[in-house]
Amino acid sequence: MRRTARAFECLALFAVLPAVVAASPRLAPGLVGARPPVLPVLGLLALGLAVALARDPGFVARRDLALGWGAGELRRVLGRFVVGGPALVAFALATDPAGVLALPRARPGLALALALVYPVASVLPQELVYRVAFFRRYEALFGPGRALVGASALAFGLAHVVFLDGTAVALTAAGGWCFAATYGRTRSLGLAVLEHSLYGLLAFVLGLGAHFPGGTLAALGAMSPAS
Repeated sequence: MRRTARAFECLALFAVLPAVVAASPRLAPGLVGARPPVLPVLGLLALGLAVALARDPGFVARRDLALGWGAGELRRVLGRFVVGGPALVAFALATDPAGVLALPRARPGLALALALVYPVASVLPQELVYRVAFFRRYEALFGPGRALVGASALAFGLAHVVFLDGTAVALTAAGGWCFAATYGRTRSLGLAVLEHSLYGLLAFVLGLGAHFPGGTLAALGAMSPAS
């Protein structure tokens, strides 16, 4: 019974909820506006799962919320970025060359604000939800190996259906595999946040933020004067 309930919870939070959020501007335009309420929903989901983790007697913060990492693991993440980063650059140049470096050139102040805010306000709650909470609550469903990493990556990609953009889903599912593999191997929230931030900030610099309307960049842009 507990396993079945946990399976329904996983399906509801990581498949049904993104679909509902994506449809919310059409279902309740007067309540949510023209764009899905991405950041508020992420904040509420992170808060709810954080409370669930705090009440879980098997959850060990020192183990599952580790911020440090070994030098070897850092080299592994940076080594993967040496390959993944240029691949992301090539993708941006192939799909929208005019967008590459457009953000720092046109609005350097916004780019700086993004570099400071994005890892804490966006990446950290995402990694708490899709890595820490997902691994803790659903390891019994998928097992401790690649199936769990793949399920986490799939959930992360599906979360981005809220942007109604296939590129956003594909990019985040691929990135999610990397971040989930790192967390699964190290249980370091800090290292997963670092890796996620590297790819995310590079994507914004390359102009790929256009695939994530209503996300962190849009929220900061609405608050920041043109620079």
